Amino acid sequence: MKRQLLQNVKVLPVTSGTTVIDRDGFLSAVLGVTAAAAGDIAVSVTHCDTAAGTFEAVKDDRMFGLNTTVGTGGAVSTSVTAAKDELVNVGIDLIGCKQFVTVTAVGVFAITLGDSDRQPV
Repeated sequence: MKRQLLQNVKVLPVTSGTTVIDRDGFLSAVLGVTAAAAGDIAVSVTHCDTAAGTFEAVKDDRMFGLNTTVGTGGAVSTSVTAAKDELVNVGIDLIGCKQFVTVTAVGVFAITLGDSDRQPV
């Protein structure tokens, strides 16, 4: 059986904190970040029911798989340590999120949505 990768993922360039991502049909994401400087790369996610609405911080402490911290008001962020210019991948579980999300991280990054809830025939 031939796998149909292109029908099961969506790869997007992202501007930190401002690109609104429509995650409809996708249950997870991988964020590929090139570290701007050595140290921790902090990642946070906000979500909303509409693309133009007021985004709120994700408060699900199971949102990330790496070094997760819960901040003021229950906002969740994660971090991973990297060398300058190192490429790191951060897995994000989007199951508890609303349809539209934004991702904030320091460095250059792209996001790949995966785990499509619709399988190609």
